Amino acid sequence: VKVLDLSHNRIQQIPGVIGRLIHLSHLDLSFNKIEALPSSIGDLRALVKLNAQNNALEMLPPHMGNLDMLSDLNIENNPLIAPPSEVLKGGTGSVLEYLRHFSEANKSGVLRLIALNLTMLPLEVPFLTGIMELTITNNKIKDLPLETGNLTMLR
Repeated sequence: VKVLDLSHNRIQQIPGVIGRLIHLSHLDLSFNKIEALPSSIGDLRALVKLNAQNNALEMLPPHMGNLDMLSDLNIENNPLIAPPSEVLKGGTGSVLEYLRHFSEANKSGVLRLIALNLTMLPLEVPFLTGIMELTITNNKIKDLPLETGNLTMLR
């Protein structure tokens, strides 16, 4: 399967087995009620176009950063809280780069969010309790949330 169109339904959840569709290049999930995408979506390495507009997505899985071929990402009209709006404004490339930082941080323990014009620490950061190094330089962050104290592994 190279093209999968599931648009205009009432789908609330995408099963993790979607990651097995390794030849998928176009995925349309628009106009559903999807609250979260499975992390296995990052296994769709041939994916070029993902339309997930008009759903209930609040966050994008970090593994989406693995989608190097993805050039057309439509996530409009979702109540997204992460990635932050500053990143979303940058388009598909910025979103994927941001997610890639988080995906790599899960493996390496190092998170670098440099010069992304962030005005606040991303909501996901305090929950990455395994990170040992955090660099958030050249942004516009004024305050750190109390949850930053959860990052007890920082050196």
